Amino acid sequence: MRNRIASKILPKGISSRAGRDLTKGKFSLREKLRAEASDCILFVCCSFLILLIWWLFLGWTPKKLICNEDCMTQELPYLIHLNFIQNLTRYTSYRPEWLGGIHTDSSFGVLWIYKVFMYFGISIWNYLNFTIFLFQTFFAFLGLKITLAFTEASTGVIENHKKSCFWLLVPLTILFAFNPAIAWRAKVNYYILPGVLSFLSILAIGVCSATERLTYLLLLICGIVIYTSFQTVVQQSNVYWMTLGLPFLVGIYFSKLSGLDRVGPHFTMAFALGVLGLAMPALAPMLSNAVSGESARSLSTQSVIYSYLTASPKDWAGSLTWGRDLIPNFRPLTQQHEVNYPLGPTLFLLLLFPWRKFQMLLVGLLLSMLFIIALSSHLEPISSFLIRCLPILGAFRVPMRSALLILPILSAFVAAPLAALSLSSTHGLENRRAIVKEREISLFSPGLIIAAGALVLLCGTAIFLRGWYREIFFIACFGLAAVLLLNKPGASHRHLFAAILLLLIAIGTLLSFKERSNIPFEIERNLGTYRKTHEYLFKVQPDLKNPLVRSDLQLGQSAVRENLGIVLSLSTLTGYFSPSARYLKLVLALDHLPYLPEVNLFSRELLAPALPILSKIYNIRYLISTSEKRLQISPRSTPTLGTAWFASETRLVQSYPELAAVLWHNLGPTASLSRLAPILWDDLNEIKLNPVTVKALTQSKCSDAGVENLEWNRNRQELKIQVQSPGNCLLVLPMNFHPSLKAVELASGDRPIEGQIKILPVYGALTGAIVPEGRHLIRVRSEYAKPIWALLCRALGSILIVLSIFKWAHLRRRYDL
Repeated sequence: MRNRIASKILPKGISSRAGRDLTKGKFSLREKLRAEASDCILFVCCSFLILLIWWLFLGWTPKKLICNEDCMTQELPYLIHLNFIQNLTRYTSYRPEWLGGIHTDSSFGVLWIYKVFMYFGISIWNYLNFTIFLFQTFFAFLGLKITLAFTEASTGVIENHKKSCFWLLVPLTILFAFNPAIAWRAKVNYYILPGVLSFLSILAIGVCSATERLTYLLLLICGIVIYTSFQTVVQQSNVYWMTLGLPFLVGIYFSKLSGLDRVGPHFTMAFALGVLGLAMPALAPMLSNAVSGESARSLSTQSVIYSYLTASPKDWAGSLTWGRDLIPNFRPLTQQHEVNYPLGPTLFLLLLFPWRKFQMLLVGLLLSMLFIIALSSHLEPISSFLIRCLPILGAFRVPMRSALLILPILSAFVAAPLAALSLSSTHGLENRRAIVKEREISLFSPGLIIAAGALVLLCGTAIFLRGWYREIFFIACFGLAAVLLLNKPGASHRHLFAAILLLLIAIGTLLSFKERSNIPFEIERNLGTYRKTHEYLFKVQPDLKNPLVRSDLQLGQSAVRENLGIVLSLSTLTGYFSPSARYLKLVLALDHLPYLPEVNLFSRELLAPALPILSKIYNIRYLISTSEKRLQISPRSTPTLGTAWFASETRLVQSYPELAAVLWHNLGPTASLSRLAPILWDDLNEIKLNPVTVKALTQSKCSDAGVENLEWNRNRQELKIQVQSPGNCLLVLPMNFHPSLKAVELASGDRPIEGQIKILPVYGALTGAIVPEGRHLIRVRSEYAKPIWALLCRALGSILIVLSIFKWAHLRRRYDL
C-alpha cells in the first residue's frame, strides 16, 4: 500500500537511484566552493528566521529570558553563583555543602558557550537565550541537510534544482527548529537537547557523505554539536541514541543511498569517535563521579528507570495531536513535558515516503521505535531484556525522553517527499525551455491571485481555530491535499498542493510550539536584586563568606526556589542540585526513611525532621529572614559543634540507621553537645584504613586539641586550618566527604610537606582528617587530576579527525565529488 501510494505521487523520470556515475561526474572547484557558500547562507538564514519568529510571533525581546522551570531553579542559580564569585579562570565552584566537596565541573558541567560569554563579559541571560537559539539553529540546519539528502537519494530532484531549494527554508526551519517537543525542553532541562543533536549530526554526516552533499561547514557544525553534547552531566539522550537508536543507524548503513554507500558510515564513525576523544577530558570527571558511588544518581546504584514516570497508552495517544486536549487528565502540568511528544496529523504522511527503496531503513526505524515504546511503557519481556543487556539504561529516569530521538527523523521522512513534489514542477518545465521562454508569468495572473488568497484563508483559519476544531481542520486539509496528489494532476498543480501542504504543516507546528512554550519574561531586574542582596549580606555578616558557616534561609517563595542560597553564594542545606549519596543516606536515616536513589532533590519538609541534628554538625549558625520587607540576620539559639572540631571519641557502626541512632542519642534535643564521631565500617574498608588506627585515636588526649585559626580562600577554593594536637587526633570538618579531597601540611611559604594527611568520612557524610602530634598548618581542597587515559583519548581523537578528513578529501579528489 505504501509503495503504491509513493509510486503514484512521485514524479516520473526522477525516481531512479540517486547519484551520478562516479567515474563520469565532475564537480569543479567553483562548484565545491559554491556548495560551501550555500551551506553558510543556509545556516545564517536559519538563524535569522528563528530570531524573527521569536520576535514577531512569540513575544521575545533581547531583555527577556526564554527558558524557565529547571533553567530558573537549577542552571541559572549555578551560573549566577559563578558570576558572583568571579571565578572566570577555572569556570568551576567548590561547594562542599551540596555537591559532596567536589568541583561542580565534575557533577554539573559547564558549556564552552558560557566560558566564551563570560570571557567577553556578556550577561548570563544573553548566554541562556543564545544557547536556546543556537540549539534551534542546529536542529533546523541539520534537519534541512538530512531532508534534502533523503530527497535526492529517493528521487534525484535536488541534483538539478539546488538553487530552488532555498524556498523550502521557511517551512522546514519551522518544522525542525520549532518542534513542539523543543518548546517543552526550552523551559525544562534543555540540556537533553545536545544529545538529540548529536544523533542528528551522526545521521547528517553519514547521509550527506553518501549522497555527495557533505561540506566542511557541515563537518565543523557536527563536530561542535558532538563536542558540546559530551560537556554536560546530562548524558541520557547520548546513551539512548547509542543504544535504542542503533537499529536505525544500522538500517542507514545497509540502505542504498549512492555509489559511496560504504564510505559514509565508515567516515561518520571515525569522525564521531575522534570528536568524542576530544571531549573526553571534559567528560572524564563527570564519568568518574558517576561510577564512583559518591553521586546520588550513580551508575553503580540500583535501577531508577521506572521510579518517576512510566509511559501509558494514553500518553502515546496524547502525542498524536498537535493540541493538548488528549494529554491524560491524571498528568499534572509539571509532568506533561515528560510524556507529550506531539507528532500531529502528519503521521499518516509517512506513507508518501518511498520505503521500497529503503527497506532496511524501514526495518531499522521500526525496531528503534519498538525499543523506545517498549522501554518507555515497561512492556515485558522487551523492557527487561533491554535493561538486562544494557544496565546503563536503568540509571536514567523517564525513559519516554528517548522519543525525542525519533521526532526529527520522522519530520525528515514527512518533508522529503513533499520537498520532491514541490520541486518537481520545474523538472518538466526545463525540458520545455523554449515554450517557457515565450511565456511571461504575470504577478497579477488569476491563478496566482487565487492561490495566494486560498493560502491566506487557510493560514488565517488555522490560527483562528482552537482545540479540536484546529485538529479537525488540519486533518481535513491534509486529507484533501493527499487526495489531490493521488489523482496525479498536472505538474504545476502538484507543485502547488505540495507547497501548501508543507506550509500548513509548518503553521500547525508553530502554533503547537507556541501553545507549549513560555511567555518570555524580563530577568535583568531579578539579577540586580540578587546582587544587591548578596553584597548586603556579606557586608553585614562577613562570616557568611566562609562556606563552613551556614545559614537557615526563611525568605519565602522565590523564582529560584530552594536554590536561593546558591544564588546568593550562601552555604545552606537546602538545594535543588544533586547532593552526594552519603548526604542523602544521612538525611534519610535521620528521618527514619529508607535510602532511595531517586530522592535527590531536597525541600524544607524533607529536612525538617533531621534539622535538629544537621544544624549542629553542619554548623547552621545564622537565621536569615524578612521583617517588614527588610532582611534580618540573627544568630540561631541552637549551639553547634563549630566550624571545625576534634573528636573526643570515635565509634565504629555497621549501618546508617545505627549511625542515626547514635547521633540522636548524643546530639538530640535533650542531649548535651557530644563530640563523639561515628564512623562506618564500610567506609574504612573503602579507603583501606586499619580499624586499629581509628580506635587508637580515642586513646590520646584529643579533648585538649584545638583549632587556632581557619581561613577560606575564595579565589583558590581551598581551606587553611591552623591546629594544635597533643597526639594523633581526628579533626572533623562540616563539609561533605569526597575522594577528591586532599589534605596536606604546609611549611613556610605555603610549601606543601611531603606526605598527605589521611582523609576519611565521618558522621556518615562529613570529612575527617587524622592530624599527627604538634602544631600544623593544614590545607584542604579538592584536587582532581584529569586521568592520563582522557588526555590520550584527546590526542588519539585529534589524529583520528585529521585522518578521516584527509581520507574524505582524497575520495573527493578521486571521484571528483
